[in-house]
Amino acid sequence: AFEPPPPRLREWVELRRKGSRIYGWQRASWSHFNLDDYSSADFIAQMDADTIFHTWVDEELLFDDFGRPRVTGITHWSDFAPVLRLMYLQTDFDFMAGQPMLLRREHLKA
Repeated sequence: AFEPPPPRLREWVELRRKGSRIYGWQRASWSHFNLDDYSSADFIAQMDADTIFHTWVDEELLFDDFGRPRVTGITHWSDFAPVLRLMYLQTDFDFMAGQPMLLRREHLKA
């Protein structure tokens, strides 16, 4: 973690999150509130640690021809098992499919 712990950490760190065994999810979530401290860009591409990129992520993928951020997402359950089997990886993972998520840096300022 780069920033100091959040206020009243002891009270909310006990909130359990499925898949989080050592409270990393809570600290990562707190860090997302501070993304503007680490960049001077107009937009910040936020992603989770379990994001898998299936292609290059560049400006053309993130923004339309007018410079507006593209809104991406997924509206159904994704099955990554076939791809993982093809890559000889274990198949019991759950990945984020609609990332990175673009945020305006100015919206993060406190």
